[in-house]
Amino acid sequence: MSESESGALMEDRSCYSSVKTGRDVMKKYFLAVTYDVCEHNELFEHMNEYPLDSSVEMENQVRNFAKLDVAPLVQVYEAETSDFQELKLHKEFKFKEYECGCNEQTPNDES
Repeated sequence: MSESESGALMEDRSCYSSVKTGRDVMKKYFLAVTYDVCEHNELFEHMNEYPLDSSVEMENQVRNFAKLDVAPLVQVYEAETSDFQELKLHKEFKFKEYECGCNEQTPNDES
């Protein structure tokens, strides 16, 4: 697959919405970024980036990416171009089921 074909493929899978501004219609593209977070160990690590598919509900995609990466935090950014050069935070999703749990006390095995 050539570079131009792979770029076109990525653009086709990107989630975008149309925004009317006067006579022009602007597309918005969305990118989900997963993060590993542990407040107790001061960890905030960028994991993966996923362009969103406009044919699938955003929340379902984000939930699947969080599960795939076991990520307690997913931030969705929007951009006006498919190359995602200028990003703006659109929405943040938190998933308690993927939090580190290092602050939970474990039972003492000593008798």
